[in-house]
Amino acid sequence: IKVSDCLSVTSINQDGLKLYPNPTSSILHIDGIVENNAYKVFDASGRLVLMGMLTNVDISVESLENGLYILEIDGQPAKPTFLKE
Repeated sequence: IKVSDCLSVTSINQDGLKLYPNPTSSILHIDGIVENNAYKVFDASGRLVLMGMLTNVDISVESLENGLYILEIDGQPAKPTFLKE
């Protein structure tokens, strides 16, 4: 395979991704990614409950109900999940 022109590639190193504090009550900090990535947050039943662009490496989760959530960054599920208290 030969790639001659590549405009952008988004790759998330799951091993280096850290979500904290976990559980959280207001702000979820994300280490291991760069800014300007699209994100989506899904509840435990798979419903999309929050989405946006990471303009920094924090996501406000204050509006979410208490429970378990899955974070997806640029279409890739992030590990681990996080808990909102």
